[in-house]
Amino acid sequence: MFRYYDKASLRGTLPGSDFKGLAPGSRRDEGYFSFTMGTRAAYQAPQVYITESPIDALSLAALLSTQRGELTFLSTDGAGAVPRQQIDEALSRGALVHCAFDNDPGGAKLWAQVTEAYPGAAALVRERPPRGAKDWNDALRDQRQDADRPAPHEQDHGSRGTTRGRDDTSSRGR
Repeated sequence: MFRYYDKASLRGTLPGSDFKGLAPGSRRDEGYFSFTMGTRAAYQAPQVYITESPIDALSLAALLSTQRGELTFLSTDGAGAVPRQQIDEALSRGALVHCAFDNDPGGAKLWAQVTEAYPGAAALVRERPPRGAKDWNDALRDQRQDADRPAPHEQDHGSRGTTRGRDDTSSRGR
């Protein structure tokens, strides 16, 4: 369970479980799941990562755990809406906002909403999970599965890496 202010999101954790939902009385449009890695107060980090779900925010944080610096992670919890107030605050203090949406039509729709709301904003970047992963949780699981496999032979160059994909070119004004 991921707890928010006046909201709780539920997700099944058993292998093969695809249960997702909200606790009774919760409203999807009231609040966001967020946390900050580092010593700064919430929403004061110089980089903000916005994901579609809490599990993706936690997975992306795990993938970036070796990165130095202070990072804030924010999940829209699949609300389908851009967290404008949080983006406005981050941009006003000079933070770089990474829109780390899923590799699916919903992620593309959110990115389109961001670029429409913030035309020409140079501090907005689209981050994509690695090719083949739908979201950041898939990317983390793929990375862990790759780590469990035996090392490939020297001439084997076909394994998929776990590098984050960037799509800076689709940002307007660049």
